[in-house]
Amino acid sequence: MWFKMTVAATIAMGLGVGACSDNEPSKTASNEETVRSELAQATTLQPGQYAANVEVIRVDVPGLPAEQAKMLGGMMSSSTAVEHSYCLTPEQASRSGRDMFAEMAKGDGNCQFADFDVDGDRVSGHLTCTGGRGGATSAIALDGTMQAASSDVHMTMTVNDSHMPQGRMEVEMRAVTRRTGECTAASAAAAQ
Repeated sequence: MWFKMTVAATIAMGLGVGACSDNEPSKTASNEETVRSELAQATTLQPGQYAANVEVIRVDVPGLPAEQAKMLGGMMSSSTAVEHSYCLTPEQASRSGRDMFAEMAKGDGNCQFADFDVDGDRVSGHLTCTGGRGGATSAIALDGTMQAASSDVHMTMTVNDSHMPQGRMEVEMRAVTRRTGECTAASAAAAQ
């Protein structure tokens, strides 16, 4: 799941955040088909080897003692601090982010995009998931840019879960990808 979220965030970065102006109608997506339709307008990614970094910017768990909050933030940061490399095959690149965001919407529970906008190299959206452990819900807001060989996406995830102090947690992160060259034979085989 972490890798799917990283790839989805990376692809979102390259798509960019859709900023709607007053003279343009908002393009929204409330289901998988509409998300795919929006993504059909997105920048097509170049196949090749990519490096991905996910940075945890902020972890906020109201009611959690400061020392535990610092430890949780440190654990989340250290788990994402490693640069990950992956091969984007020509077939995967031709689909741009269509399948990745559809997979993101499926998630581990019942997830739905409340809105999803693509405007040139900018992408934005809001995803809500229900049916988590003990009735937990989550909301993810994402926005960023996606170009043919790079992406930069900012995400804020809010989790409502009765198992947490004060029932809530918020995590802010940034996912950045960049094309580093051609895929190696081994990385291309692993991507299949």
